[in-house]
Amino acid sequence: MCWAPSQVATAVSCGASQNVTGVCDQAIDEVLKQTRAVDDRAQRAALYAQVMDLQAPLERSFLTRRNLIYLWHPVNFVALNKKVTGFVAVPDGLLRLQGVKIGQ
Repeated sequence: MCWAPSQVATAVSCGASQNVTGVCDQAIDEVLKQTRAVDDRAQRAALYAQVMDLQAPLERSFLTRRNLIYLWHPVNFVALNKKVTGFVAVPDGLLRLQGVKIGQ
C-alpha cells in the first residue's frame, strides 16, 4: 500500500497538525511535497523510499531518527448495507468515499 501524501505529511512535516513530536526536517518536507505532485504510485513509492531510507545519513532518514514508535495499531470494523458498493476499507481507518454508490 502506498500512503496518501497528505496522511504522511500531517504526521511528520514541520509544524503539521499531527506532528506530535515537533521534529522538523526541511529535507524530508521537500520530498513529501514532491509526493503530493505525483499521481503515479510507483513514483510516489520511490519518493517515500527516499524518506524512509535506513542507509541514509541520520538527518535524511525519517525512520533512522526513531522519534516516534507506535506500540499498537487499532483494528477498525466496518459494517455496510448490502446496497452499498465500491467501498474499500483502508488500514488507517479514514473513510474514503470516492466511488461509493448506494444501489436500489
